Amino acid sequence: MAGLDIGVHRSDRHAQLGKLTRQGSAPLRWTVFEAAQPASDRTSPGYHDYHALKARGLSHTARR
Repeated sequence: MAGLDIGVHRSDRHAQLGKLTRQGSAPLRWTVFEAAQPASDRTSPGYHDYHALKARGLSHTARR
């Protein structure tokens, strides 16, 4: 379990997405973060994919 799930705050009829849960293996989360770093570099082949995710509102999950 990487702990990369987004927390949800719920009350009655409302639900709001929160921060990452940060549960599970800290070294695994660090490894995933480090693996995603090059995708935000302009010279990286994954640069356009990163910005496509960011444009869809997934900047917190695609952040460098």
